[in-house]
Amino acid sequence: MRTWGPLGLGLLVSTLALSGPSALAADPLEAPVDARPDQGEYSRLTQELESLAERNAWSGAARTYEKLVATGVPPSYQDLLYGAHAAQAVGNIGAVRARLLRAKEIREDKDVIESLWALDEAFASVDLQCDPQMGWVLSSATRPFEPDQVRAIEFAIEQIATTCHFDGYLPAGTYEFCGRPFDVRPGVSTVGMDMRGLPVPKKQKKQAKKDKEAAE
Repeated sequence: MRTWGPLGLGLLVSTLALSGPSALAADPLEAPVDARPDQGEYSRLTQELESLAERNAWSGAARTYEKLVATGVPPSYQDLLYGAHAAQAVGNIGAVRARLLRAKEIREDKDVIESLWALDEAFASVDLQCDPQMGWVLSSATRPFEPDQVRAIEFAIEQIATTCHFDGYLPAGTYEFCGRPFDVRPGVSTVGMDMRGLPVPKKQKKQAKKDKEAAE
């Protein structure tokens, strides 16, 4: 079976970050599991996942990984690596990190550890909340050069646009959320901004209402 090297991400993570409570965080993309593990379906899906990964068909791999988790059978080391790559392809760094940490619990692999270090060098945890359907947005002051970082920003922006909640990772930089600027600095504590209840400018509220009516 093919193995994978570092995910091409970039920082130095402390021993605590790799082994402390944060290492046990739930995978944000995992679906609820069935009470009775389906070993037969798992075997089929793990082969499908490998086939998709070998073809770099990461969108399909992401869907297959979720189905695999839903079988109730714990993902193997290789499943977790494929799942990490699939999450990376859509910009969900929180899922990438969670899956790599689980893989590290199974096997102390140098490439996995280096990828985790790289993640914590380039990204930091943020938790953003706002009132939905009020026109609030997340924006980035600068566009990074690394494709992984661009996808991570786009993923966060989409989460805010659709749910008004993003609990994940963003690359270092300056951002604006609900009209308030904030900085993301790797190695610093989580940025938390709960903007629920913030007064909405009349013009923005009117436009949000129009957008909602147009979507219905």
